[in-house]
Amino acid sequence: MKDICHYEARWNPRVERSKVEDDHIESGQEQTQQYSNYRPDACIFDQEIDIEDTYVASVAYDQGALLSYSIQFSAPYEGYRLAINGTKGRIETNEFHVPSRIPFQFPEQTISYYPMFGSKETIEVVKQPGGHGGGDPLLLADLFIGKRSLDSL
Repeated sequence: MKDICHYEARWNPRVERSKVEDDHIESGQEQTQQYSNYRPDACIFDQEIDIEDTYVASVAYDQGALLSYSIQFSAPYEGYRLAINGTKGRIETNEFHVPSRIPFQFPEQTISYYPMFGSKETIEVVKQPGGHGGGDPLLLADLFIGKRSLDSL
């Protein structure tokens, strides 16, 4: 499908390949297509795609906290940019998923803390094995073994 996508042909320097290499297909995610209609080999501007590329939500919580969320489905990378403002300052981080599919250089993930008063602090993010940045093994251990076992991981 991407072989005939004009957007792909214009912007992807590797467009001459005939087979689309995608770890979602090889990992068995193609089985979920019947539920989500997600096709990683489809052109993002195909006329058959009838969903929006960008969604935005603004949420006001009961205690006064505000949330602004946006998602962009046709961005050139997968990942997130997070910023939280609070009474003691702000934290920020960027995380890029699947580095092999990102067409540009990017730094290792860090967390920046900007206290209300004082200098910026940079916190290094330790990479952990397992899905979702190492979160899956911790959640599974907590769920099935109990919190006390987390010290042994």
